[in-house]
Amino acid sequence: MTVMARLTGFMIIAVLSMSSRSLAQCIGIAVDVPQEVRGADLVFTGILLKNDVQTRLTFRADRIWKGRPTSRDIIVYVLGEINTETYLFQEGKRYFMPVRVLSANDRVEYGVAPIDPPAFSIPRSCGWPLASPRITTQLDKIAKSRRPPSW
Repeated sequence: MTVMARLTGFMIIAVLSMSSRSLAQCIGIAVDVPQEVRGADLVFTGILLKNDVQTRLTFRADRIWKGRPTSRDIIVYVLGEINTETYLFQEGKRYFMPVRVLSANDRVEYGVAPIDPPAFSIPRSCGWPLASPRITTQLDKIAKSRRPPSW
């Protein structure tokens, strides 16, 4: 094996190991719950029921701290381009979701008709917090939670 081939192999291994380390660090970042609540239109925890290509997520909310959704099933669009460090949402997991109302421009871009129910959005990122007792305890200190609307 030539020196160039060895060097190329070493560089590939180094890049791959750095990517997985940085991804693991990103997923483990701390969440500033009060800041997330202030910047959100709707704050809830819920189970991810359906994941359409990591772009359109349907959640079944179990607790709501801020906002008034019209249904217990909440649609959230993940805005931005998918890349190698994009967090991949998993159906069946329970997430903490501080979301914003989907803007008029984003409704057009993502094919959401004006007559469709309200939809929400989050920015695409390399990590997203699962709902945890630590997060819900912090949320309970900020606002009283309530159950989502029934069917």
